[in-house]
Amino acid sequence: MGDNPAEDWLMLLVLFFAGLLFPALMLSVKLTVEVRPDGLFLRFRPIHRRFLDLGRDKVIEVRTRTYSPLREFGGWGVRYGRGGTAYNMNGNQGVELTYARNRHVLIGSDRALELENSIRLI
Repeated sequence: MGDNPAEDWLMLLVLFFAGLLFPALMLSVKLTVEVRPDGLFLRFRPIHRRFLDLGRDKVIEVRTRTYSPLREFGGWGVRYGRGGTAYNMNGNQGVELTYARNRHVLIGSDRALELENSIRLI
């Protein structure tokens, strides 16, 4: 575009690397939830370098629920919506944590009931 267009080889190089980097990034995405005796921790790679402490001691309610990632949060990943914050990879099952001031965090999981039961035990 314009009076000084990029060389064809440069455009091919950019497209080649974009074609490699984007799929590599998508393959590296991983949601890890750890329920430990000292709390509930979450890490969404490559966004979080360290585990986030979700403050299990401040949770008022824990419940498993079905949700619509697109309708409620606008998609998958780390999302912010009217319903609070969601960490989800796929599917429509998750565990919702309710904190003070009606703040909600939803963790998507293929094993939502098992996750809920583990959280209740700590």
